[in-house]
Amino acid sequence: MLEDLFSYGFCYDRIVEFLNNCRRACPTLRAIPMGKSSCGRKLPAVAIGNLKNPVLFVSGFSADDRVGVLLLLRFLSDITDQNDSQGIITAGNLPKFFERGGLILLPMVNPDGFEIASQGADTAGYLKKLVQMLQTRTEGNWFCSATGVDLSRNYDIAFDFDTAQKKRAGESGFPGSRPESEAETKAVARLCAAFHFKRIVEFRTPGEAVLPAYGRNTPTNARISGELIANSCGYSLLSPSESFERGSFKDWFASHSGREGYTIKAGRSNPVPEEDLEPLYARLMQTMLLCMVL
Repeated sequence: MLEDLFSYGFCYDRIVEFLNNCRRACPTLRAIPMGKSSCGRKLPAVAIGNLKNPVLFVSGFSADDRVGVLLLLRFLSDITDQNDSQGIITAGNLPKFFERGGLILLPMVNPDGFEIASQGADTAGYLKKLVQMLQTRTEGNWFCSATGVDLSRNYDIAFDFDTAQKKRAGESGFPGSRPESEAETKAVARLCAAFHFKRIVEFRTPGEAVLPAYGRNTPTNARISGELIANSCGYSLLSPSESFERGSFKDWFASHSGREGYTIKAGRSNPVPEEDLEPLYARLMQTMLLCMVL
């Protein structure tokens, strides 16, 4: 099924179709209502297992991070493949795990941005003229939301939003007019309020590093968990000063919930080529399982 995303084009509709195919192949996989993007696209999220204290895997904050999205879809394909008797379902004893634990997977936080990046401003609907104006500020690849906000910096954590207005919409690092101003950010915040996540993990490229969330509310075992995660894939574990990102989802989550948040930066080159997906996934598959079961 994953091959279809390459054969017929990487776009929002194909990803929704892919998730629907996974649900048909695995009846225990179900859709999670998430709300909509600024342009009215439903944020695609699916869940499997016991959702009392699930783990959240998330990607696609930046519209130029196709491989980050594909990593999550590749993992989902494996854990829902009911015909693979020798695969990670059996090796990871996932049926037993899903009796007591669960996973929610949100592969694309920024569907509007991905559509703009791949097919142009016409996909932005009523925001088309705004996007056309903002495209003059993006310095090449489109990465932000349809409203020109860097969705990886729109959370209420250590950002002086008044000072940040020195940046303009469409420019790298623009956090928006206020914390959680964007429809996509609000939807993710509502998801976190609805589910008592024991851990959130954002997958992003590139970097070959693990960034734990640090702060006064961070659980005491976060450093140990971070070391286990980094050791499992051979990536660097960054220090608190290196790991903290103003306005980021992982740091916002840890600060507000008192639970673990991580960003795993995969791959080395920028951008990571799509042909590197399989080697990256082979390196990170056990890490993804570990992030679920820790």
